[in-house]
Amino acid sequence: MTNRFTIVHPICTHYTKGLFEELARRDEMQFLFFSEGGEWFWQKEHGIHHGEFPHEYLAGFRIGRLRITPSLPWKLLRAQSDAILSSIDGKFALPVSYMVARSKGVPFLLWTGIWSRGNTLFDKLMGPITRFFYRHADAVIVYGDHVKCYLVTEGVDPDRVFVARHSMDNEYYSRQVTEAEKFALRERLGVPSDTKVILFLGRLEEVKGVRYLIEAFASQSSADAVLLVAGEGSQRPVLESLAKALCPPRRVFFPGYIRTEDAVLFYSIAYVCVIPSITMPTGKELWGLVANEAFNQGVPVIATASVGAAAGGFVRDAENGFVVPERDSPSLSAAIGRVLGNPELRENLSVGARATIAGWTHARMADGFTDAFDFALRRRSQYDLYAKARQSVAGSGCPLCGNERSFTRTNGAFRRCKGCGLMFRYPRPELQDLHALYGQSWVAPMECCAETGGTTRILAEEYAKRLGCALGRQELKGLKILDYGAGRGEFARVLSRLGADVYAVDPYGKPYLEQMGLRAYATLDELPADLRFDGIVSIDVVEHELAAWDVLRRFRDILAPGGWVYVATPNPNGLNAKVFGSHWREAKKPGHLVFFGPKTLERVLQEAGFARTQRLRWNIRYGKSLLTRAKDFVLSQLELDGELRYLAFHREEKRA
Repeated sequence: MTNRFTIVHPICTHYTKGLFEELARRDEMQFLFFSEGGEWFWQKEHGIHHGEFPHEYLAGFRIGRLRITPSLPWKLLRAQSDAILSSIDGKFALPVSYMVARSKGVPFLLWTGIWSRGNTLFDKLMGPITRFFYRHADAVIVYGDHVKCYLVTEGVDPDRVFVARHSMDNEYYSRQVTEAEKFALRERLGVPSDTKVILFLGRLEEVKGVRYLIEAFASQSSADAVLLVAGEGSQRPVLESLAKALCPPRRVFFPGYIRTEDAVLFYSIAYVCVIPSITMPTGKELWGLVANEAFNQGVPVIATASVGAAAGGFVRDAENGFVVPERDSPSLSAAIGRVLGNPELRENLSVGARATIAGWTHARMADGFTDAFDFALRRRSQYDLYAKARQSVAGSGCPLCGNERSFTRTNGAFRRCKGCGLMFRYPRPELQDLHALYGQSWVAPMECCAETGGTTRILAEEYAKRLGCALGRQELKGLKILDYGAGRGEFARVLSRLGADVYAVDPYGKPYLEQMGLRAYATLDELPADLRFDGIVSIDVVEHELAAWDVLRRFRDILAPGGWVYVATPNPNGLNAKVFGSHWREAKKPGHLVFFGPKTLERVLQEAGFARTQRLRWNIRYGKSLLTRAKDFVLSQLELDGELRYLAFHREEKRA
């Protein structure tokens, strides 16, 4: 089945056109371009492009460097997309794409080539926001391994990062240029036919480091070489003056802006191509597609270490070119001299360049996108199950009290029973859909915490400490405790370390729990018939049960006299649930089938045979900041916190 994706990007360029057409051949794509080509990093003379793929350029306006396209949110909301991908560019488009993806419940993917932190005040202020998108994207597509390594240092799970080799139209740039075309170009430029051409092609801006190239060339002793500095930019007058001061006449040429369709002619006469970019406060050169273009003509490339193509392993030292330190004219001069003075070395580098570029194609780049899309869809496949569950045929009455008439619609797919107060998903999913959901989640349990358990070790230790206090015990040592719905077992392991005799039950996580060294069972029926527990813990489980009240009755039956049960479940009366309504994150998880308000949960516990219930108002330290902790404390005291926590005791309660 063909998938449907929406890609949000500034413009279609001459080097992304082929990629977009390849992606459109594989899946149903919609491209929304939010710019007119006015970004600071784009040479306006290149213009914007179109291709044979569904796309639209959106109208908008600029406030400084901020491009605003008012129609983008509505376009994304109306699009029938299985996932939304946004490039890192676009201070308006990126957050809009993310928010729409989350509101629609579809995966959000990010495409970036950034591999270093900026050092400007703006970058420092925006850094936390950028890292938020890195860490919360369902998958991140990057130019090369250097970007992946950088993102890992920023806290991104490496399994969510996919390399799409930064490529271009190799067929065009590798075309055979005739000797007549080469001769005509040299004639037009005034470059003698017997000279070796050192080529720079790009924007003449400070970040490109051209001044270091001119200094390096000035120190060359070879009289049969010339330097072509092709391009336009604000630094051109400064660079022309520098070349005039340092180099002999007729040795450095500034031909001006080169059209993209003419660039291949310049590579065809080049002996070596140089990319001398430098690190700026705004960051490093993301890639340098000039290297791809040059390699297609078999031209070796000398690049500085701050060029993404070098850091990403595309330009390789002594294999298809050389990598030199940035801002180091002597090292750059030495590398140029090695190529100019050794024809055999230059030929070997040329062969290496052609061999390298053969593996960097739009098809290979599209493979990276496809892998990322597939991963994101698998990782968030619960959205498909959620949609299917809404269409399934099931009973319309309240599953707790049987009421079939008095309901209020709330939180999207949920109804609230006016009789007992239970919130329940309607229509209810079928069992096979739930089995599919949990089965897929446990294929990669660390990536699907919504279904396999989100309790971390730190939270588990906090829960255990608070539980002991609530029970009036200094320690839990010696207690026989059942962890029902143990998930990935963090709480069970903490209880074990504290000396409790722990049993774990999880129908899908049993193999994983056993690998963790825990005594695990798939169901309550598998437990030894005569086994009785001092306590049972069930953290964020009852909301997954089709009939949680029956499970609570089973708890009562396997508790020893005076035993207790600790139940935690999302609070549908909490502030987040009230504010976000149908977008409340707990209501959007397809495994969540029922929610209990405080009164409803107390009633269910009492009807299950528990004599005394106690609501626990724990101020769990989810955040480190004082402001966050203060907010959580206030919400807990107002009973508006996100979690209901109850301690209930067996009717045959022991007395001290």
